[in-house]
Amino acid sequence: MSSGVDEKVRELARRVGRLEAEAEIARRLAGFRSPGPERLRIYRFVESESADFAVRTLCKVVAVSSSACYAWRSRGEGPSEKLIDEAHLANRIFDVWCRSRGRYGAPRVSAALLKAGVKVNEKKVARLVAELGKCGQVRAAKAAHHLG
Repeated sequence: MSSGVDEKVRELARRVGRLEAEAEIARRLAGFRSPGPERLRIYRFVESESADFAVRTLCKVVAVSSSACYAWRSRGEGPSEKLIDEAHLANRIFDVWCRSRGRYGAPRVSAALLKAGVKVNEKKVARLVAELGKCGQVRAAKAAHHLG
């Protein structure tokens, strides 16, 4: 009879240990700060805590599948928010440039974006215009004046 009680005590001790670990994981997650979307924040948390806790336990507590977490780890971070924002800005720059029939350079593209409510630095626009391989056209009168 004593062995049955001892086994029950060991089982309860394991259960208490798991619950304490899960409570600690939840406490640490509440204090974890990381920029970006919630899903990425959770994956980064699991990565940072994997030295102290089993990945399966971490994933269970934060409610993500361990396979998704491992897939994220193998893929890497992906593009940064800054890179994504620049890509969106480059698309807007290209749209303005196309609407101008290829005539606007960086100063006019910047002005058009500011008029549309997009706060942007003209140097950044110039860099992105150059990366896109686009430039404004000089009017014939100005071109003749510059040649003379």
